Amino acid sequence: MVTAASLERRLRVGTELLSIVSTMKGLAAVAIHEFEEAVGALREYTRTVEQGLQIVLTRQPQLIPARTEAGERVLAVVIGTDQGLCGPINREIARQASRWLTQPALHLTDIDVIALGARVVRELDALGTPVDEEVQLASSVEGIGPLVQELIFRIERWSRDGAGRVVLFYHQPLQRTRHRPWIRQVVPPDPGRLRAIASRPWPTRTLPATPHSWEELFTGLLRQDLLIALYRAVAEAKAAEHGARLAAMQAAEQNIEERLERLQNQYHRVRQAQITAELLDVISGFEALEED
Repeated sequence: MVTAASLERRLRVGTELLSIVSTMKGLAAVAIHEFEEAVGALREYTRTVEQGLQIVLTRQPQLIPARTEAGERVLAVVIGTDQGLCGPINREIARQASRWLTQPALHLTDIDVIALGARVVRELDALGTPVDEEVQLASSVEGIGPLVQELIFRIERWSRDGAGRVVLFYHQPLQRTRHRPWIRQVVPPDPGRLRAIASRPWPTRTLPATPHSWEELFTGLLRQDLLIALYRAVAEAKAAEHGARLAAMQAAEQNIEERLERLQNQYHRVRQAQITAELLDVISGFEALEED
């Protein structure tokens, strides 16, 4: 039997839970803003690196590869989450990566998978996609830099065994609470993008010169371009994670508020019934005393 005391206890627990959800919602909103700012901070650096590529490729257009070799080796970097309460975001990106890696048209014979985030590792294992290396995902903007340096080290170590492709799988934010799975090949670079960079108009009449060899400069700029791509992927994935968590907390907050409203109405009905019963007892007792 539902009593006023049990309903009061449920209301108290629900109110405390609502406070926790509201706090988590606020923390997610703040985190989204921080990672969005981190992505925005890359714009000027990206422009500088692309201007360097523009100079090199304008002087040495033969450095642009004729086409991107498909190759049978691929290193997949799958970015998920280490924490929960963010919906099916890990399952979605794991499925996207598994489908892409098992395409018959790619003829892949050598696949290595680096997974960022413990939860996406479990999703990949459930889909039959073995993970070769697991890397702990950065929890803050300050942790992205060291994480990217570690990824570059692992990519360079993997590349020593022969040429191949490096493909990123992550969620790209569309709005604060909306995102989409995204696939981007970062090694080798896209020839179409390089040609587009080389064809841009230079802002002055004179192209800068360099004392270094064009090939050496080109290799260094491509490494910086890879660093930017990895940094952006991690920052966008974290923004999408917190956006999914914000959406989950908003839905939870609405459900809790609706539940509290129903409990409050039920509590008022039960309490009113108790008061009515107590009044009836008083009246019955008074009538019994009058009869005596």
